[in-house]
Amino acid sequence: MAESYRISATPLLYREGKHKGQLNGVTFRATSENDIREWFTINCGQLEDAFTQLMSRGRARAIVAGLMEGDVVELPGLYVEEQFRRGFVYEWSCADFAGPLPLRQAACAY
Repeated sequence: MAESYRISATPLLYREGKHKGQLNGVTFRATSENDIREWFTINCGQLEDAFTQLMSRGRARAIVAGLMEGDVVELPGLYVEEQFRRGFVYEWSCADFAGPLPLRQAACAY
């Protein structure tokens, strides 16, 4: 039987510079009866979408809003490792790695 984890999220806000006060990243801590997992995820704007894989959009939005305010939050419910294995990191699409399309020269019909 898979272990069930509770997940807490501790935000890291920028302390200075032009992004001062904004969310830099989040340290996650998943705890079960027999295990503790911790990891850091940089905020690339992906957290709300990642959380919607586990909960409603409204709840995900509220959790991200709390993190952006500097609040430590607990994700609601219990999770199995498969649900957080990727660590809520930004996932690049294949299109992000594709170079620009080559320009095609128009055939002149004169």
